[in-house]
Amino acid sequence: MFDHSERTRFDLGPAHRKLKCEQCHTKALGEVKPNRTCEQCHAKDNKHGDRFKAFGSPPRCETCHPSGGPKWTPNNFNHATHTKFKLEFKHAEVTCRACHRGASPSEFERFAFNPNKDCKSCHAHAKVHSDDNPRLSQRFAIRSIPTLLRLDRGREAARQAGAVGAAQIVAFARG
Repeated sequence: MFDHSERTRFDLGPAHRKLKCEQCHTKALGEVKPNRTCEQCHAKDNKHGDRFKAFGSPPRCETCHPSGGPKWTPNNFNHATHTKFKLEFKHAEVTCRACHRGASPSEFERFAFNPNKDCKSCHAHAKVHSDDNPRLSQRFAIRSIPTLLRLDRGREAARQAGAVGAAQIVAFARG
């Protein structure tokens, strides 16, 4: 039996294993091997529209998707290389869809802001005045002003009392 992966170094994956050889190795190609890029055959299947044209037209599928997998799970995308926002700390633990919303792949949310500076565009910022919200101040035992709290699922994860600079606030927020 011909072992495609070993003989050609091209893993067919579950989807391509179902195909007949002639569906890729056409008469028109003759002895020439098929192009190894997904988009050579599947450009018409692109569900992203022009959303990722910054990565080519059509974009190379393996920029985000692993080859040969049973699903097109986007786990190859290198956020630090391809965007201005390196995924680190809690951001590295969430799914793509947690931030990039949309009903379909072509509607992946675009970010026109600088996420390194505009944290509040995604994260709620509650400015709590002790006099106006005494119960909340009591709940979190606020004894000095200013006090920064970092919450994780509604529970206190970290606390910083006293005035600090912007860089320290960002470092505190990132954990």
